Amino acid sequence: MLLENSGIGFSPENNSYADLILARWEDYFLDLTNWGSGQAAAATVFRISANSDEGKEATLALVRGKYPNIEFVDFYNNGYSDGTQYGIRIQKRGTGAYNDFVFDQYDGNTANPLMILTKTGNVGIGTNKPGLGYKLDVKGAIRAKEIKVELAGADFVFEKNYKLMPLNELELFVKTQKHLPEVATAKEMKENGTDLGNLNSKLLQKMEEMTLYMIDQNKKIEQLQEQNKELKLLKEKIEKIESALK
Repeated sequence: MLLENSGIGFSPENNSYADLILARWEDYFLDLTNWGSGQAAAATVFRISANSDEGKEATLALVRGKYPNIEFVDFYNNGYSDGTQYGIRIQKRGTGAYNDFVFDQYDGNTANPLMILTKTGNVGIGTNKPGLGYKLDVKGAIRAKEIKVELAGADFVFEKNYKLMPLNELELFVKTQKHLPEVATAKEMKENGTDLGNLNSKLLQKMEEMTLYMIDQNKKIEQLQEQNKELKLLKEKIEKIESALK
């Protein structure tokens, strides 16, 4: 049993670090440690500490590893000149690598994945293996009041130099390909999923193209209506002339 430096602790001989320490040294802390000196293995460590400088770091740390590859999970209050931060921090020491942070249900036989925060910063919900390249991978339904997706838009359709596909060509394309131009097929969407931002941009583009088709068709209808009025007037004149000649 040690009593020194304002601390109370238990330690074996030769300072090989199997400790229980309650002390005030550079930090205020409670330390349950089987650290091992030099390159010896370190078992699970539990530490509560607060930096002796007011307003600095205070942590509850869980540690397990082998020196110098020691891994930390800190529940911390990290106060610096730019303000106070609270959170869970995953750390590494020496040449160690970061590990994933996993939430599981476990009955002693089978683990049921709930959520994972991978060492690369990706999040999986309902899976411990989120797909590569996805910051969020959810195995299951998502319910939301509002979802905001950043879109490129499709206002270029209304530029003067934009060329619409002639309707006869569009008709042929739809009959032969069974989908709209520049839009993925149903088979491709089923197999590969779809990018909502890209899909919405394409659908918006097609709606704007449809608007232009409708405007063009409306102009042609108005022209036909005007021609029909002129034909009616001409017919009436011809009928009057024929009636006068009888």
